[in-house]
Amino acid sequence: MKGKKQKKKALPIVLLSVMAFGTFGVGSQGIVRAEGVSPVDDDDYVWKDTKLVVNGDFESDAASVSGWTGSTGSDQITYTVKTDEWATNNTSKILHINNALSEAGEFNINQTVTLDEGYYYVSFDQDGDEKKSGLSVSLGNVSSKCEATTGWDNWATYSSDVVNITTAGEYSLSISGNLAAGYWGDFDNIKIYKRILKSEDTTKYDAEISIDKVDDLSDDFMLGTDISSVHSIYASGANFYDYDGNELDEEGFFKFLADNGVNWVRIRVWNDPYNVDEHENKNGYGGGNNDLATAIEMGKLATKAGQKVLIDFHYSDFWADPGKQMAPKAWAEYSVDDKATAVYDFTKDALEQLKAESVDVGMVQIGNETTGGKICGIDANKWADSSKIFKAGSKAVRDVDEDILVALHFTNPEKGYSSTAKALSDNEIDYDVFASSYYPYWHGSLNNLKTELNSIATTYDKKVMVAETSYAWTLDDGDGFE
Repeated sequence: MKGKKQKKKALPIVLLSVMAFGTFGVGSQGIVRAEGVSPVDDDDYVWKDTKLVVNGDFESDAASVSGWTGSTGSDQITYTVKTDEWATNNTSKILHINNALSEAGEFNINQTVTLDEGYYYVSFDQDGDEKKSGLSVSLGNVSSKCEATTGWDNWATYSSDVVNITTAGEYSLSISGNLAAGYWGDFDNIKIYKRILKSEDTTKYDAEISIDKVDDLSDDFMLGTDISSVHSIYASGANFYDYDGNELDEEGFFKFLADNGVNWVRIRVWNDPYNVDEHENKNGYGGGNNDLATAIEMGKLATKAGQKVLIDFHYSDFWADPGKQMAPKAWAEYSVDDKATAVYDFTKDALEQLKAESVDVGMVQIGNETTGGKICGIDANKWADSSKIFKAGSKAVRDVDEDILVALHFTNPEKGYSSTAKALSDNEIDYDVFASSYYPYWHGSLNNLKTELNSIATTYDKKVMVAETSYAWTLDDGDGFE
């Protein structure tokens, strides 16, 4: 990933008649500012990265700026490609610029791009000194003055107003101007987007978000996904497709995941996710209606595809998380000891049914996001009570199959896990894997997560894992809710 991005800002465009460095020599006559056209998708149009900018992410080499031509007004004004080892919001290669002079000086880098007729805008990321750089980002003779940056590692994504290419041809893309005295800063991810009619967009594009392959992972490294809702999604009439547009049935869906490296799937189990109305109709709560029978159906498909299965017992009739850990309806009036007995019986019976159907269960979660020891209606920090539940679930797993890993699942790594891990140890709770949720919008940095999990692994000799995660595509507010 390219680092943390803040909200996109539209820049005012200033039409300049003169530039000090002559960047308008290519295709300057067939481009005009597009009035009233916004660089956002709508019902009719989408904006697509043209992939025309050469080395716009500055990843091609370590020091030079391949793909770009550059000049400055002084050897004290410099630019280079570098990686900032101290940064956290952007750890990739970036274009670093610096003016060591006490006065502004000329700066220019540019390249030539070939554009068809149509509407375009330039997008770029920037951080730097807490002032304006004095530079502009230009397509042809239409320039966008860069806004003031707000400090080191405070990256933001900016976009120009839209331009209209009225004559297809070659146009100059440049970053140029009088670089402010003493200014330092960075650019990254320079892209040119084009507006395309949705009805005409049949081109397949690489995803904007990608994850580089990590080499030399061990054969038993878990690459998993939670597929708990897929059965109900198919039942609703939705379809999934492979890369070539071929429709996948449910069996094909699991095989497709396996063929693409997913070697584990997680399946949640709720005790009784249904209500029965006065007419004896059984109405599901939703969210997949993940009872044991549903888990068995999906577990069989995963096993057939060669995947191992993580069974996630919530010990509730619906979602259990740090905000709610409601005991199942049938256990609502049970004492703690009765709940522990019920957890043992339910867990053992469920695993025996799964094994009878040849589901390859490799791991079992005793509860879901049981932060502070909250589980099955027991409040946080009542470890004397909750430990009975954890121990009962763990014993059931051991009694069915000693090779199945026992996982305990918590969240909020940004608040630290040391007290939780110590409580588990002090109460002699038997488990193999300390599992964490990690939603970066709420849960802090990856470095902190790594520190917390490493500490547990080394201090208590436990395996660790991320059991849940997702990343926001945008931080824009789409519905008015948090």
